[in-house]
Amino acid sequence: MLQMYLATVLPGFCTMAVGTGLDSGLVAPYNKRFSLAAVSADGRSFAYVTPRPAAEGFFEYGVHALGEGAGGFAGVVAERLREWDRSHREGPGPVITVYPEGTADDLIPERLGGRVIDKVHSRVAVSWPAVGGPG
Repeated sequence: MLQMYLATVLPGFCTMAVGTGLDSGLVAPYNKRFSLAAVSADGRSFAYVTPRPAAEGFFEYGVHALGEGAGGFAGVVAERLREWDRSHREGPGPVITVYPEGTADDLIPERLGGRVIDKVHSRVAVSWPAVGGPG
């Protein structure tokens, strides 16, 4: 569910794989075949999410970032992780609503806290109610 949440609230969301023949050691994700990542809106920074061991049997997420403004962008991605933990981890999950093509933005309330994906014949709205919120 974290992956879906980040995909809806983090512009530039993607996944990263590090090919064994191309691994320069610059990035060190926990899982080199699949890591959650994002590119900043200006394309100058890249960040990926990686877990590290915490208390016995648990782990915590961290963010590694590269490029101009990497520190600021790492902070943006880290804040999305904190939002997930605070408000959505134990929540009801995503709300997905499909509207007809051409539906005006002001008729799609989900756009304010989520994402609208324009398709050929429809507009798909995805939002994440907070824990204890309407669901």
